[in-house]
Amino acid sequence: MKSLYFGIAVMLFLSGSCFGQDSDLLGSWVLDVDKSVKLMSGEMKSRYDSLRPDRQLAAQSAMSGRTFTFQEDGVVSVSWRAKEASKESTGKWKADASTGTVTITIDNRAQVFDYKVTDEKELRLIHQKASGFFTTLCFTRQ
Repeated sequence: MKSLYFGIAVMLFLSGSCFGQDSDLLGSWVLDVDKSVKLMSGEMKSRYDSLRPDRQLAAQSAMSGRTFTFQEDGVVSVSWRAKEASKESTGKWKADASTGTVTITIDNRAQVFDYKVTDEKELRLIHQKASGFFTTLCFTRQ
C-alpha cells in the first residue's frame, strides 16, 4: 500500500520544462495531508473512508512531509522521507496561467495538474488523470 502512495506522489512530480518563469507557484510548498484528505470526494473519499484506521494512517504517513520547490529557472524539486532516509527528485515545471495548469516532468514522465494559489497562501494541485486517493493535493507555503 505504501508503495502505491509513494508511486502516486512521485508521478505527481514527473513533468515539463520551462525557463525564467514568473509565477505564484514559485517557492517551497509543504503538503498538508489533513487538508488533502478533506478535499477527497466521491468514490475516492468512500474508498478511503472504508480503509481500516491503520491503512489510513499508513497512507497519510507515506504522503506526510512532502515538499515541492518551484524555482524560477523551471526546476522543480520534490523531497520526502522514506523510512529514515531523506529523498529528493528533481525535474522541470512549466505553468500556463491562461489555462490554470502546470506540467511537472521528472524522469521524462510528464504529469499535468490544474492549480490554484489561494489568498491564504495555499496551493492546490489537482491531477488531471490520476486515479489514486490523493488526486487533489493541498500545500501551504513554507
